[in-house]
Amino acid sequence: MANFNKVLTEEEIKEKLTEAPGWAYKGDRIEKRYEFKDFKESMEFVQKIGEMCAYVGHNPIIGINNNKVVLSLTTKEDGGVTSSDIMVAQRIDML
Repeated sequence: MANFNKVLTEEEIKEKLTEAPGWAYKGDRIEKRYEFKDFKESMEFVQKIGEMCAYVGHNPIIGINNNKVVLSLTTKEDGGVTSSDIMVAQRIDML
């Protein structure tokens, strides 16, 4: 059985990110920027993320600036990026 909370190596992260286009490795987290038509669309996207992340028990770091949203994922209690973060990134991209 896979351990979704094991901190991944940089090589493992970069390999897994090939399955999550647009996400970038930033040291202790993965990050992606999204741009929308306006602030309302940005907030609707963030609401969907919040609902999905509450369901799977993950807490992303979310930055909102008008029509732009920046998401960062890390598993702080485990000290870095885990398979769980990659899975959440892929689910966010399906929204």
